[in-house]
Amino acid sequence: MIRLVTAELRRFSHRWLILAGLAILVLSQALIFANVFSSTAPPSAAQVANAQAQLDDINRLDAEYYGPDGQCMKEQEAAGPDADFGCDDQGVALTIDDFLKHAATYADVATPSMVFSAITLLIAALIISISFMTADLSSGAMSNWLTFEPRRMRVYSSKLTALLLALVAAGIVVVGSNLGIVYAIARYNGALEANASTLANDALKTGLRALVLLVLFVLIGYGIATLARHAAIAMGAVLMWTVADLYATHAIRSGWRFATTPRLYAWLNGKWEFEAYEVCTNFDAMNGCTPKLYHVYQGESLIYLAVLAVVVAVAGAIVFQRRDAA
Repeated sequence: MIRLVTAELRRFSHRWLILAGLAILVLSQALIFANVFSSTAPPSAAQVANAQAQLDDINRLDAEYYGPDGQCMKEQEAAGPDADFGCDDQGVALTIDDFLKHAATYADVATPSMVFSAITLLIAALIISISFMTADLSSGAMSNWLTFEPRRMRVYSSKLTALLLALVAAGIVVVGSNLGIVYAIARYNGALEANASTLANDALKTGLRALVLLVLFVLIGYGIATLARHAAIAMGAVLMWTVADLYATHAIRSGWRFATTPRLYAWLNGKWEFEAYEVCTNFDAMNGCTPKLYHVYQGESLIYLAVLAVVVAVAGAIVFQRRDAA
C-alpha cells in the first residue's frame, strides 16, 4: 500500500493540470494578501496632503459664508430682526479624518481573509480531485495501472490517500500562511488591536474547520470523478448541483432544510440563520410581521456533510470495483 501511495504522489507532482491548479491557488492567496495590505495601510503622505487641501477649501468657504461679514449674516439681516438662519451654529467641525479612507483593523480582516482563503482552497481541492481521477479513467491509463496492481480497492484507496495527503498538506500551508502573513501585514501597518491574539485564535479555528471541509471535498470530488469517468461530466454535475442547491436555499420556502449551502456556511462561520416571514412570531400594525428565525448549527452541519461525502466516496468505490476500467 505504501508503494502504491508513493507512486501516486509521484504522479500527482508531475500532472501539469494539477500544478497549474496549485499555481492558481497560490496566486489567489497573493491577491488576498495584497487586498489585506491595501485595506489596512495608513493614508500616504499624498493622501493626507490631498485631504488637508479639501478641508482647507471647505473651511475657507464656510468662513466666507458664515463669517461675521459673510453672506449668511447678510441674508439674515435682510430677512428682519426676528430671522435666525443659524449662522452662529454650524455643528461639529470637520476634521481631516473625514476626508481620508478608513483603514481596516486586524479585526476587520483576520477571519474574513481566512474565509476567502478557505473558499479558494476548497474550490481548488474539488477541481484537482476530479481531474486526478478522471485523467486515468478517461485516457485508459487505469487499465494499464490495474495490470500491475489488479486489486482494485487497493488502487482506489491508494489514489485517494495520495490525494488527501497532498491536498491536506497544501491546505495546512494555505491556512498557516494566511494566519501568519495577515498578522504580519496588520502589525506592519499598525492595525493590530489589544485583542489581536483572540482574533488570531478565531481565524485559526476557521482555518482548521476549512481543513475538515477540505477532506470532505476531496472525498466528494474523488467519488464524483469515479462515477462520471470524464472531467467535463463531473464538473457539470458539480455545477448543476451548486445551482440547484443555491436555488433551493434561496428560492424554495423550505429548501434550506435539505440544502448543502447552509451547512457549509454554518460549519465555516459558526451558524446559519433563516428568517421565515410566512411564520410570524408576532404581528402588529406598526411593525408588521416578526418572522420566525431558524438556525443551522455546526454540529448538525458536520454530520450532514460527512455523511454526504462518505456516501459519494463509497458509491464511487462500489462502481470502481464492478465497472470496467477502460
